[in-house]
Amino acid sequence: MKKILFIFLVLLTSGAYAQNSNSSKSFFNGAYVGIDVGKAKARDYGYEVSGDQVINDNKLNGNIYGLHLGYNFSLTKDFYFSPVLEYKKGQDLRSDWNAQLLNGVPSEPCNFCMKTTFNHSTSLLGKVGYLLDEKNSINIAGGWTDVNLTRGEKNGLDNNFIYNVIDKLHSVPTYGIGYERIYDDKFSFVVDYRYLKSPTRKSSTDYAGFQEFYSYRQETITAGINYRF
Repeated sequence: MKKILFIFLVLLTSGAYAQNSNSSKSFFNGAYVGIDVGKAKARDYGYEVSGDQVINDNKLNGNIYGLHLGYNFSLTKDFYFSPVLEYKKGQDLRSDWNAQLLNGVPSEPCNFCMKTTFNHSTSLLGKVGYLLDEKNSINIAGGWTDVNLTRGEKNGLDNNFIYNVIDKLHSVPTYGIGYERIYDDKFSFVVDYRYLKSPTRKSSTDYAGFQEFYSYRQETITAGINYRF
């Protein structure tokens, strides 16, 4: 998180300097802050200690909302670049309790049931936009996201809860596309799609005294409003 904030501030300072040196004027230039809301779905794969066999496959669905902050500055007449800091929070973005898999098949009744909940995330993205005209643009984005999840486990035989643990995924590669429509010199409407996928790695938290391997992927689509300073 601290690294993401530091890099964002460096890019923001560089962008402001470059914009002051650029005589091009556009509704898209300058600092902005925005809010957004939308839908998300994700899959959380758990693996045995060797990292080979999948032991759980949790599918998450729910709502997501957040804030974003960025600074647009012109690259050419038609292109601009923006460092963007995004914060997202889940609302009921979680899976059901699912039986662990045995040779790819859910064990019934399950000895252990798993559940995954998306809590929040922070992303640092670089966004390159193309001006369709003076009030419409499309963009592509890429960067990294820190994700905070809760993983729960319970005994499926007697339905006894065992534990919840927080797992933190750092620097997950993230990609996206978007559209923006300017209404006036202050407000604009935005639509964004984001996709992130973590490589298979050890959990950051012990599960009952040992670490498991996980891979997490997520898709979101949001709509929101930007305000320019």
